Amino acid sequence: MARVWGWFVWELRGTLAFLLALALAGGVVLQGADVASATADPSPAPGAGSAGALTPGSPVVLPPGFEPGPDPDVPGVNAPSRPGAVAPQATEFYGMPAGCPGVADPRARLAAWVGPDALQRICSDAMALSVSYEAESAIRWAFGRLGTPYSQSAGQRDNQYFDCATLVGRSYRAAGARVRAANGATYDYYPYFMWTGSYTAAIRPISSIGGGHAGTNVRRITRAELAPGDIVIKFAGGDPIASAGNAGHAQLYLGNDWVIEAGGKQDYSNVDIGRMSFDPDTPNEWYFRYDTLGWPKWDDARMLPGGTTYKMKVGQPYQTVVGNLTVVDPVSDGHTRLFTCGAPMPLAASSLFSARRTSATLSTVALDGEGNLCVYLSSRAHLLWDQTWMGSTIAAHASQRRADTRPTGSLPAGGTLVVDTGAPNRTVLATLSVVDVQQPGHTRAFPCDADGDGQTDVPPLASVNNFAAGQRTANLAVVRADRLGRVCVYASAAANVLWDQVVETDVLVAHVPVRHFDSRQPAGSPLPNNAGHRLDPNDPSKVVRIHVGVPGATALGNLTVLDAINPGHTKVYPCAEGPGSVATSASNFGSGQTVPNAVLARADVNGDICVRATDWAHIVWDQSVETSSLPVYSDPAPRKIDSRAILGRPRAV
Repeated sequence: MARVWGWFVWELRGTLAFLLALALAGGVVLQGADVASATADPSPAPGAGSAGALTPGSPVVLPPGFEPGPDPDVPGVNAPSRPGAVAPQATEFYGMPAGCPGVADPRARLAAWVGPDALQRICSDAMALSVSYEAESAIRWAFGRLGTPYSQSAGQRDNQYFDCATLVGRSYRAAGARVRAANGATYDYYPYFMWTGSYTAAIRPISSIGGGHAGTNVRRITRAELAPGDIVIKFAGGDPIASAGNAGHAQLYLGNDWVIEAGGKQDYSNVDIGRMSFDPDTPNEWYFRYDTLGWPKWDDARMLPGGTTYKMKVGQPYQTVVGNLTVVDPVSDGHTRLFTCGAPMPLAASSLFSARRTSATLSTVALDGEGNLCVYLSSRAHLLWDQTWMGSTIAAHASQRRADTRPTGSLPAGGTLVVDTGAPNRTVLATLSVVDVQQPGHTRAFPCDADGDGQTDVPPLASVNNFAAGQRTANLAVVRADRLGRVCVYASAAANVLWDQVVETDVLVAHVPVRHFDSRQPAGSPLPNNAGHRLDPNDPSKVVRIHVGVPGATALGNLTVLDAINPGHTKVYPCAEGPGSVATSASNFGSGQTVPNAVLARADVNGDICVRATDWAHIVWDQSVETSSLPVYSDPAPRKIDSRAILGRPRAV
């Protein structure tokens, strides 16, 4: 409960506060089965003598027959029967806001300080990622109260003002939340949870003004499980019941350690956003989640809707960026299109994905005049953008579809497609997509006639795509076109092949891909290997070390993960700097999957890069570029888009 220094009062209204104080003075005990700390509170409860120390073991007991009714001006509500269905009377005294606030009440100082754009993003992202439809509405209602004054007066906090617990409780009541208590009855969320002590395990008798959380649909969770809409209860002693007066605090969690609260440790107490932080006066925390009694909010509902273009500021105006575009758990098969905001959306895809399969694709795009990129997402999914480079040395353009075999028929097994890149003797970057495959296989991309003898060259050993039957794949190909501007694509199995080109450059001088490592090769093979065994993620000696040859150089290669035992991810990093030097993953893989992805990585002072997988898997590394021409890019926060986190979700346009 937020404190106003020097003002120590009970948070229970009128008679309840007095009677509960008497109960505490007489030696109240707690139900111990759900108490996080098994130690008794060494200090007496406020207003009680030494006999008021709390002892785990049994419920808090109120005097027989004591059950004051709810305030006559607070209507009861029913839980929603469908998403967003909140009874009109649940809008309380102010009404349910139509959306997130555009401008903060100046009395909410932190909300006003972060500015309207960040405030709207915190609010809308928290609503989108909330754990239930009631939590979503509770967050919206609470944001509509920003700047409202704080009061612990029973008459004021139930009407136009709030203390910390009434903000949380009334927000959930306004959202239509109902509590199914241990006695089988259902009650309005507020006043069942009317103060921080209400979140103790059990209070007897159970009534509309409380009964504890044990056996209800408001359950304790861990801090690691916190999601937007969950409740944080801070208190001193061994249990929230000790938090009478100013010895406790309640917050509505928003994500990424943001909360909305009434009061706090500031020199003001109006409703405001805030940050979770340790408070020595309330050092203990319990966390709760409201489980709906109505329509559940499925995980898919928290994803970005498909068929939509999204925008996010990720860098400086008019720069080219390179990064990993990851589509997480898509609901259906689909694609993405990455492009400069304000320009026409291209027909060409940046990545292809299959339903319920997380995939990452290295991509490049030019930013607009505000540093934004735009991405079209065809299916409902989560999106991530992990930026690996930004600069003007390479100039990306709108993706151009240079080849598509679908109108004329698939490329036969063992066949080669000739792509006219329009860039003789230049390195091109393009998304190579494979669809409509019936058998497992792979693709290889190479200059058709690198030696200039007029004959099509033999495909190199290194692959670009690896695919299974029925799987759609896309990967960034980095190839130097021959003197006629041609690139050849070989397919080992029949498939349709698409070539979507985004860069032609002389800065990156690509060579025919060279396989530097293949863990599947037997011991004694001239190619570095792991004697045919999967790499052990727990053995430091099993880190794949690739010698780029040039200290501090940038390497472009294709990282393929095969036959993993369990889902996981890979990291590629400068060996001497350790895996902690890279904050994001290079690829994501599932059990038994074959997953290729192009990687842009910086070598260490010895000219080495390291590759590590988080689970048992085979690793293959095929390298096509080593260069010192790209300026070093360093970013302490490379993850620019993460739709799973507040302030990380891109805006729909």
